[in-house]
Amino acid sequence: QPRWLSLWRVTWRMLRHLGRSRPDLNSGCREKLDSELHVYIWGFDKLRRPRIEAALAELAPRRLIRLDGDRAIAAFLAGQP
Repeated sequence: QPRWLSLWRVTWRMLRHLGRSRPDLNSGCREKLDSELHVYIWGFDKLRRPRIEAALAELAPRRLIRLDGDRAIAAFLAGQP
């Protein structure tokens, strides 16, 4: 997903559940504003994605599929090329 979209979604999720436990978290684990997560998302494409893709290419060079965006993800999950 584009960086701006990831940042928007995580910020919206944090604000929507601030101080409460989200349904997808363990009980008692409250949502908080987390600047470390924003920094991680901001630097992901430059710092982490290349290492992850290199490791995946070594493990399964012909199996790496990149899905860019919600439509591509939905189409893949629906079994469409």
